[in-house]
Amino acid sequence: MSKPLKKVAVFCGSNFGASSIYAEAAKSLGATLGERGIGLVYGGTHMGLMGVLADAALSAGADVTGIINQRLHDQGHLHPRLSRHEVVPDMRTRKARMGELADAFIALPGGLGTFEELFEAATLTQLRDHPGSTAKACGALNVGGFLGIGSKHVAVPVSAITITSKNNKSWLTMNTTKDILKKATGYKFDKKMGVWNPE
Repeated sequence: MSKPLKKVAVFCGSNFGASSIYAEAAKSLGATLGERGIGLVYGGTHMGLMGVLADAALSAGADVTGIINQRLHDQGHLHPRLSRHEVVPDMRTRKARMGELADAFIALPGGLGTFEELFEAATLTQLRDHPGSTAKACGALNVGGFLGIGSKHVAVPVSAITITSKNNKSWLTMNTTKDILKKATGYKFDKKMGVWNPE
């Protein structure tokens, strides 16, 4: 039986991106987390999509934890209204701490950092190496087809047999907030295939 989601880590950009639909998706995800009583764990800033996400979650009553690195904190990037925050030494520590706190991971549109965070979370799920030697649901909202770039980058090594097709199943892409939260809540790890198998 699937465990209920208590906290979800969300990776996304600290800029707004090229389309207004990105901010709309961030607002929708934040609001839906709050409405469902799911806590948000994110990078702690008030800027860009990250700020939109946090504002929407807070307005909907979500418990929001920001994990921010010392440099960005010192530059005044911390969101002022979070439920709680932690200041950590660097980006690697921030990412690890988010992984410790979250039950699942969702990526919204973002840049290189967002892709890196998503791929590491998916890798740790594939290896069943999240904190506590567990696998956690990991996916991305493919808002406006923003994952087209990432998909092309992944497709090359897949065709070269560097990444197998089953490895690609260690993360899931969906087009709506409702669908991705449904799949994350129904998460089951497929031990035989080494990937997670959403119900």
